[in-house]
Amino acid sequence: MGRTGEEWVATRKGRIKHALGITDLPHTHHAGQDAQELARLFDAVLRAPAERRPRRGDGPQD
Repeated sequence: MGRTGEEWVATRKGRIKHALGITDLPHTHHAGQDAQELARLFDAVLRAPAERRPRRGDGPQD
């Protein structure tokens, strides 16, 4: 899915933060702070190299 070809279940925010090594972005349930969290996370995703993983059906066709 998206930049990495991950399955939907692997696209949770917590998993993305973990994969990018982001540990200093708390989710506070305060709208302004959570918006900053998502903006920083989105920026990190865009800056990270896109490592595509093969998905089912992406292999050579017989």
